[in-house]
Amino acid sequence: MDAERRGGDVLPRTLGDLPDVVRDLLTRILDEVPGPGHRLALEVCAHGNVVTGNVLRSMLDDSAEELFTWLRTVVRRGGPYGLFLHDMVTDALGADLR
Repeated sequence: MDAERRGGDVLPRTLGDLPDVVRDLLTRILDEVPGPGHRLALEVCAHGNVVTGNVLRSMLDDSAEELFTWLRTVVRRGGPYGLFLHDMVTDALGADLR
């Protein structure tokens, strides 16, 4: 792992300091994505604090309802205001987009 190669004493400050971890995490997440619309829905979720069906409809085409239903099965984190990703997943997707 990256942290071990750098010497165990140096703690990473961001996921950017751990490219192998980011790559492995993204591979696991994105291998489960059925198509480009689903990936876009994940990216929208990564950029917003909370995502609702209305947010997806405003950013995507008519498939927003289907994609929001899919997101609910994948994300499994939500509250009264919508869905949100784990911070590490958000950071990994953001690093990949950059």
